[in-house]
Amino acid sequence: MRKKISVTSYAFVVYGVSTIALLLICLIFNAPIYNISIRDYQIILLMAIISGIFGHTLYNWSLKYIQTSIVSVVLLGEPLASTLFAYAIPWIHQVPSKYTIIGGAIIIIGIYMTARKQTKLEKYH
Repeated sequence: MRKKISVTSYAFVVYGVSTIALLLICLIFNAPIYNISIRDYQIILLMAIISGIFGHTLYNWSLKYIQTSIVSVVLLGEPLASTLFAYAIPWIHQVPSKYTIIGGAIIIIGIYMTARKQTKLEKYH
């Protein structure tokens, strides 16, 4: 589907529907949508920009140019990026546990092995 639809159109529809659904869920469960601390608004904004606009939009853009098998495995790296941001952003500064670091290393090795194997397969086909 992504090869036929522009990433802008796709993102507009997906993010629009997601925004409406999230608003409805907040209203149904009486979750606060205003009078939240400035810090919380900043974190929500960063999540929307970094994870949403850059992360998911880049993921969907790449589906037009890169095989889905590689893109889907690379998506496993998303929690690693979130962990790095949570550590690097001063007002969050969440230090990852040793298990997170070990798991992250395993994920990076898996991504590398998948991409390398896929590249080798493409050479022979």
